[in-house]
Amino acid sequence: MAKIVIIGSSNTDMVAKTKRMPGPGETVVGGTFGMVAGGKGANQAVCAARLGCDTAFVCCVGDDVFGEKALAGFKAEGLDISRAKTVKGVSSGVALIIVDEGAENSIVVAPGANDALTPEVVDEAADLIKEADILLVQFEIPMESVERAIEIAHEAGTKVVVNPAPANVLSKKALSMTDVIVPNQYEAVQILGKDKDSLTSPADTAAELKALGVGAVVITLGSKGVFVSGPEGDASVPARKVKAVDTTGAGDCFTASMVCALSEGKSLKEAADFGVRASALSVTEFGAQPSMPTRKEVEDFL
Repeated sequence: MAKIVIIGSSNTDMVAKTKRMPGPGETVVGGTFGMVAGGKGANQAVCAARLGCDTAFVCCVGDDVFGEKALAGFKAEGLDISRAKTVKGVSSGVALIIVDEGAENSIVVAPGANDALTPEVVDEAADLIKEADILLVQFEIPMESVERAIEIAHEAGTKVVVNPAPANVLSKKALSMTDVIVPNQYEAVQILGKDKDSLTSPADTAAELKALGVGAVVITLGSKGVFVSGPEGDASVPARKVKAVDTTGAGDCFTASMVCALSEGKSLKEAADFGVRASALSVTEFGAQPSMPTRKEVEDFL
């Protein structure tokens, strides 16, 4: 079975559902509260494991109840967490999330132990990265650690998939070592060193990224689906229409599902379509990790 290594964040999501987002200085009363496991790296790792992929997850958690619960949850999902670390005297990562009745969300993240995922921690997992088929990283850990992981994978011939979220700048050297990048439109222009007013067509944006040495580009477009630019050319993958309950974690679900499909030998377009189906299912449930679908659910969703 193909091996996927995911290096990234682990958070506890504290989610308040309300009719509308509060404005600056405003208190909105009414709604429900839930506390669920989250973090971009953890969401993607759990998603991959539920889809049946052999997945290792490298993360840092604090020595608190949130960290203990997170590690127990990863074990229950069947993840290899042999290189996960508990950091003494530091809180685990926490995300404060507001979800309105239109299923849109607003998020504030307190990274906590995620900031302790240093290049040295990545080096300790180098053997896992070298033996893997695919490395998947995101940007909720220190950028120097992201770049170190990319370097190790590239030198070993492990395929590198980068989900540049939340938006940040990746060095040109790291971009040239990236086999597949999976941004939304705004993340794509930031990677290119531009502002959001510089949005161009997905095809033009993808071409600019590929000119920097990126092997393939998959741009997520929300309700408009996904634009794919890879070895087989450019293609659009339409979104699936569902009634959204909570969009938290949908991008993570898409990315991890696509990576699973790639690890099984599917083309980039086929993998993107699998990811679209999985992420459509994820928004019909509440919470990030609880909403990640199983393989059967995705395959039954035509």
